[in-house]
Amino acid sequence: MAFKPRIFISSTFSDNKKVRDSIKKHFIELGAEPLLYESNLTPSTKPMTYRKDILEADFVILIMKDNYGTETDWGISGTHEEYRIAKENRIPIHVYLKPSKSQDNKLIKELLADQVSFYYFKTDVELMNRLKETTFIIAEEIILKKITRSATPTTAERMYPVHSGNPDIE
Repeated sequence: MAFKPRIFISSTFSDNKKVRDSIKKHFIELGAEPLLYESNLTPSTKPMTYRKDILEADFVILIMKDNYGTETDWGISGTHEEYRIAKENRIPIHVYLKPSKSQDNKLIKELLADQVSFYYFKTDVELMNRLKETTFIIAEEIILKKITRSATPTTAERMYPVHSGNPDIE
């Protein structure tokens, strides 16, 4: 069975609907599975269920324009939450920022403090062109992450190595 990369698209919703649809279409055409909040939301009474998809992602694309977003129970926007979840779970991420007067927000400050590199864009067309140009870099990062995960023993494997039962081998 072929590997189908899962790419989470993180941004505010209303001001990015068109570009989110374009990104979704681009990755579907390439055989990837885009994960979008509005497409994959699972109704639940449990907190954080709506953030489950990001944990299943192989890669995150984060887009920030003028709108920081509505603050959640964590006191930060949903997009900011998604960034932190990706960062804490070491999910590879590309960040795209549209320069604006209101760049003085919590997420931008955290990105700068974390020394995250990002790409500035002026229009959605420029953003899409940049995404298309970096698609193979994204694929490479996903593959390298998969290889690293499979080559690195888990904590349990290091603590409890499997023994063959043959004392001559061990």
